[in-house]
Formats: sequence, structure tokens, C-alpha cells
Amino acid sequence: MGCRDEKIILFGAGRRKDKITGFIEKYGGFEVVEIWDNNSSLWGKRITAGGRDVMVRQPYKIQKYNIIIGTDIYYDEIREQLTGGLGINGEWIKTGNYIFKDFKKQILRR
Repeated sequence: MGCRDEKIILFGAGRRKDKITGFIEKYGGFEVVEIWDNNSSLWGKRITAGGRDVMVRQPYKIQKYNIIIGTDIYYDEIREQLTGGLGINGEWIKTGNYIFKDFKKQILRR
């Protein structure tokens, strides 16, 4: 991970996580500092994300890193859980497409 990589929290430890972290490993730009999931059987486990081992945690209130919701299907429900249930400001919550923001800019500059 480079020193300029944006630190993020990835919500979701399922298959979409593998696609997102695979992109991060290949192109960089982000460092996954935590993975959140609603599946309590995963809490406390370490899984590989973005080329490093990361702890899976229960979601909690933090407003330090952007939170990338990896699923499109349950995006609205998870966003409500984070904003309504935990009181996280919605500006910190992003869709999975957020990781492509700088990549798209680089393509458009060409």
C-alpha cells in the first residue's frame, strides 16, 4: 500500500468483497483498514483484503474513514442501518463504485 492510499472500511465479507479487493490489489489507491459484516460468525476473524489481513468486525459508529458498501442488493438497508441505527453521517457512506473514482479520472485524462 502506498502512503497516499485512502483508508476505507469495506462493508460486506462476501463475494463482492473479493471483486473489490482484487481491484484494489491490482490498481491500488485504497487501503482496507476494516471489514464490517452483519454475520456475527465472522466477527473477530481475519481475512485477506487488498493484499493484507484485515479483521472482520461488527459495525459501530466511526466517522474517520469512508465506508464502502460492497453490495448493491442490500445497499439501502445497510445505509439505513449505518445512518439511522448507528448515527453515522451519510457523507461517509459510499457505493462499491466509489473505488473506481480515480481510475475513471485517469481514463478520462487520456
